[in-house]
Amino acid sequence: MSTQRIWTGGTMNFRDPAISPDASMWWDCPLHEIMLDPELGVVWYEDFQSFASGYRGLTETVTNSGDVAAYASSHGGHVELQTSDASVADNDETYLGSTVALYTPGAGRKLWFECAAKFTEANTDDANIILGLSSTYAANTLVDDGAGPPADYTGLVFAKV
Repeated sequence: MSTQRIWTGGTMNFRDPAISPDASMWWDCPLHEIMLDPELGVVWYEDFQSFASGYRGLTETVTNSGDVAAYASSHGGHVELQTSDASVADNDETYLGSTVALYTPGAGRKLWFECAAKFTEANTDDANIILGLSSTYAANTLVDDGAGPPADYTGLVFAKV
């Protein structure tokens, strides 16, 4: 591997062209500088080796006996959100959110966000899914009956209705 150093915007970044092409979303993220000077930014990483409500500021919102569980036995760990128990009903919801604001959008404030997500729905077009950064994660963060994200929130989300 041949790691290269790149100066952009007054910060030094590192990349390996063999595994990180020029179009990589991380090539201009100043991770190294942030580790040395936390005033430059925030890095939040969670691989879900374990989970309990309140763990690292994460709290679940569950309706109709859904569940949030971590599985450390899988490679790298993962968390599974189940929207309901055996009594599936319309508009069942399960959310996982932070009790503290990890990021607030603002002018000139850059954001790098990455996650691995897998969704399973029992029937085509039944699951409504939201993923991203939002100021709210209470009931109806996805509005009932496929209406999408709420009309009033601060955030950057991907939604599937």
